[in-house]
Amino acid sequence: MPTLGDFFPQEDKKTQLQAALKPGNVFYLHQDFFNRAKDKYFLLAVCADPPLFFVINSDIPPFIASRPELKMCQILLQATDYPQMLAHDSYVDCKEVIEHFSLAEIEAQVLADMSRLKGSLHRESLQKIQDAVENSTLIEPGYRKLILVALTELLQP
Repeated sequence: MPTLGDFFPQEDKKTQLQAALKPGNVFYLHQDFFNRAKDKYFLLAVCADPPLFFVINSDIPPFIASRPELKMCQILLQATDYPQMLAHDSYVDCKEVIEHFSLAEIEAQVLADMSRLKGSLHRESLQKIQDAVENSTLIEPGYRKLILVALTELLQP
């Protein structure tokens, strides 16, 4: 179903997209690199080309839930805190950085459907994500540094 933003002129949509390309914002993007091709929620961690994302999942797989070093990287987003974007509680998976999208691909998806812009996470959630990234030994050090710099800037008062 089209959103109001879909009826805006192309330049206005591009301006809205550029404003959304900031760490802490959530995008609903079509992907084909996980088990099956489908739309998924992604949290923008670093705006670069390619951008760095964390995937948002509906649940924590048993394999991850049973391993403390993996589970600590799963940050709960309660649906009651994000009614405009989540129908049920979900988890930001901070153990793996996703870099499969180009900026051009994101632009094409969002400009075709402005409802793919889902909004920003609250400060409390971003702080938990920052803590998980800081304590993670699973994220490649270069990415870890980029993400921590972006989140630190975002969380400054």
